[in-house]
Amino acid sequence: MTVIEPAPLMATRSKWFIAAIAAIVAVALSVFIGTYDYEPELSDEVKNKLAEAERMKQELQRMHELQRQQYELMQLQAANFDREREIAKAKLEEDGRLRAEEAAAALEAAQQEKEAIAAAALAAEKALRAAEQAETLARQHRRNEARLSAEREQLEHERRLAELEKQRLEMERQQAEFEIKRLEQARLEAERQARLQWEQAAIKEQQAAIEKLRIKESFEPEPADTETSFSIDPCSTPSAKFLSTCK
Repeated sequence: MTVIEPAPLMATRSKWFIAAIAAIVAVALSVFIGTYDYEPELSDEVKNKLAEAERMKQELQRMHELQRQQYELMQLQAANFDREREIAKAKLEEDGRLRAEEAAAALEAAQQEKEAIAAAALAAEKALRAAEQAETLARQHRRNEARLSAEREQLEHERRLAELEKQRLEMERQQAEFEIKRLEQARLEAERQARLQWEQAAIKEQQAAIEKLRIKESFEPEPADTETSFSIDPCSTPSAKFLSTCK
């Protein structure tokens, strides 16, 4: 890589170069003036000095040309350096812009990711709340189901007890009806026995009355046209209602 000298160093070299040319010109003028005044005496020396001056002049010109070429080369290198610097600057600016755009894109992506994470967290929180509410409702539903099941079991138990009580009452009713029927049959049987006894007593009483009347008639003469009759009507006695012959 070509090294470009700083501008102050180049200015210093130019000053030295100008000073050297001025000194050479002064020497040449002095030699020329001396030659003009003393040409017959110093011709060879002057010629040598003039040749030396010419040679120095040419050397200085060659050096000047070389320095000019170097200067132009340095100018070209400086231009190249400036161009490269501008290119590097533009590249740096482009890289900076790209990095800034990348940073902005990364920041935007990070912001979007942050928003997405926040949205996901909010959705997760909502889902968690919904799950907790669903779990609460499920627990409440299970409690209600357990309570309803217990109430159903209690109602079923009470229904069974009521059914048993109904069966017991039905059995008691049947027993009561049976007892009523038995008592009714006993009453009817007692009435029948009482009616039979009254009838038997009435028959016996009637028989006794008839026997009494027959005995009485056997001791008394019987009239010729007198009809046999009872002195006592059996149907007028208290036992007449039990006699099947009385209405």
